[in-house]
Amino acid sequence: MTLSFISQPGASWLDLNLAASIANRRGYKQQGSDWVVAGFTLYTGTTGAMSIWKAPDTWVVDNAYTKAMALHKEMQEQVLADEPDIQGKWHDFKVYLDSNMTAETIQCAADPTGRILTPVTEQFGTGLIQVPAVGQTDSLTTADFTGAAAPKADWSWSKLQIPNDPASGTTAEYVMHLIGPDTPTSKGLVAGYALSRSRPNDNEPNVPRVEGWMNELFDVGENNEEIRDDIVADNDQPPYALFPGSSTSEAYPGGSTEQTGLHLHSASSVTGTTVGGITNIRGGNFKCGLMKLFNVGLTDCIVQVHLVPGNNRGYLC
Repeated sequence: MTLSFISQPGASWLDLNLAASIANRRGYKQQGSDWVVAGFTLYTGTTGAMSIWKAPDTWVVDNAYTKAMALHKEMQEQVLADEPDIQGKWHDFKVYLDSNMTAETIQCAADPTGRILTPVTEQFGTGLIQVPAVGQTDSLTTADFTGAAAPKADWSWSKLQIPNDPASGTTAEYVMHLIGPDTPTSKGLVAGYALSRSRPNDNEPNVPRVEGWMNELFDVGENNEEIRDDIVADNDQPPYALFPGSSTSEAYPGGSTEQTGLHLHSASSVTGTTVGGITNIRGGNFKCGLMKLFNVGLTDCIVQVHLVPGNNRGYLC
């Protein structure tokens, strides 16, 4: 129920499905997961700050993920319909949190500085807690995610094979990330979802700009035309960013142009007066079990993630 990770200054990422798979020696699928975290605890002997980021809890993100997962399945069914036995036993739909995560590697004994974190064991010393140093391989999993040597482990993110890209007769391969614009190697789920949907009209209601005889029949005052203008013109456009129908851009939060970053879940600072170097951060839910940690100045820090019991192989998810 409690997993511990070494936090190094800068950005790092957690996939709770990967972490639980290592800690429990059983497969936890990222597909469709929404992990519940009771809270976080920081243990450190230095001062600084920690912020935790996640995908926004919006209908846009949920629908974008659902549609991308369905399209990925439809893509693979083109082959699986004829060869159903070739699918891997731990087949899963895995996406990155943001495009920066796509450039990172999984932390393990073979790759100790990887910034996609995996659980470590705590080592108690003369103080309250002795934090394993970054690169201390005896605290990390021996599962080799680099594929270089035994014992090997596999956590491969799902891929898209897009035909006729960039030209007819060629196929381009991409991974996927939840939040942010497309990159040359990864497709944004929200960005793609937004461009797959119709837009509202630029003006609603779309009414004639001249009055007909039916409107003029009882116009006995001097202000009906002005009132009509107010009714037609005020609040006739949506209260969110909207590109015209001729535009190739989209403005969905979490996509290419609108609120392209992650959602701040919570943050806390560690000062010289922090008792025992222990700081608690509130919990919450995390889409796909994904989160980003941003460590400012905490060079000697363990982050504990406190999970909640449930029916997803022991976890509330």
